Amino acid sequence: MIPKTGFNFAGIKLRNPLILLSGTAGYGKELNEMIDLSRLGGLICKTITLLPREGNPPPRTAETPSGLINSIGLENPGLKAFIKEVIPYLKNLSLPVMASIAGDKKELALMAKKLEETGLSGLELNLSCPNVSGSAFNPVSPADLHKTIKAVRQSVKMPILAKLPPDLFRIENLVTAAEDAGSNGLTIANTFPAVIFDVQKRKPVLGGVTGGLSGPAILPLSLYLVFKARQVTNLPILGSGGVFDGPSAVSMLLAGANAVGLGTVNFFRPDAYREILIALEKYNTL
Repeated sequence: MIPKTGFNFAGIKLRNPLILLSGTAGYGKELNEMIDLSRLGGLICKTITLLPREGNPPPRTAETPSGLINSIGLENPGLKAFIKEVIPYLKNLSLPVMASIAGDKKELALMAKKLEETGLSGLELNLSCPNVSGSAFNPVSPADLHKTIKAVRQSVKMPILAKLPPDLFRIENLVTAAEDAGSNGLTIANTFPAVIFDVQKRKPVLGGVTGGLSGPAILPLSLYLVFKARQVTNLPILGSGGVFDGPSAVSMLLAGANAVGLGTVNFFRPDAYREILIALEKYNTL
């Protein structure tokens, strides 16, 4: 449902349930001329790490039927540059802004503490990046997930969203671990691991070989994950993955999400939020 005066999502007051997802909205500047940010509920910035990262070799994106595979590799300027160069801009935006962070548990706890001092609305812990290798970026077992989130929870009081991997077989266990560790809410879920080949060259299309699949192609899978997660938790859920129009956004709410993430649709139809807001308003009156 869409309250007329905003609502509380995981300790963050949003104007409405639409949130621009990390990795697709940059740091707000890229979409500010195409999207009226004042009409949206919130923004989650592109993921940052403690130190700068160059990311994966090109090509970094490839289209698939009804989808997009990306292998960016978490390219970003690092925490220090983010705080110095990006935070001042973010503070002037007309909607709540959350930072997305990635790293091992010690790095995440340190970054969270530094970012809490900036006055941002909350944090999203990117615990499941499919195009970066190493367990530090992918603590996919429930036990490791719990330890990582708990380390951040003990370092800050600000709202935390745990961005979970799209594990179709263990999502309930991951949700329970995140909740027990002190997460205020959940982003369900990240992109699906995928690979695509150039049959003429007989090799993978992406420079990083594998990547993360997003777009309308994954909507039914994302709905399944949200639906299964809702059965084991009362935590606020940001439904993420495949939303591209009004019916798909309403479907996320029907599956059990409290807020709806707009991601890949921002690349091919950045004005989709207008139709989606109308659809959500109609859903609210049913």
